[in-house]
Amino acid sequence: MNTHIGTGDDCISVGPGSSNLWIENLACGPDHGISIGSLGWDLEEAGVQNVIVKTVTFTGTENDVRVKTWARPSNVSLSLTSKTRLLSTKITAPTTKIVLLRGRR
Repeated sequence: MNTHIGTGDDCISVGPGSSNLWIENLACGPDHGISIGSLGWDLEEAGVQNVIVKTVTFTGTENDVRVKTWARPSNVSLSLTSKTRLLSTKITAPTTKIVLLRGRR
């Protein structure tokens, strides 16, 4: 791995309007993992496009890749490609998941 990130929060955080991201050769943890969002607060909010995750090791993370989105109407879109070699050890929820958020921003 070329880079190790262990912040106790998000290893990498990707926000609305982000595009053309290539995440590779990363050791992630301990922390929350890679987070995309929160998305969909506004009806016409910019989405997240062309995110590629390849050769990442997650150790002691809460998630590997998670997408956080608001539980409300929105036209937001997401394009995420997970390449081979996502390795997870000592992870709380070792799958990519969608988290619906409620309440205030």
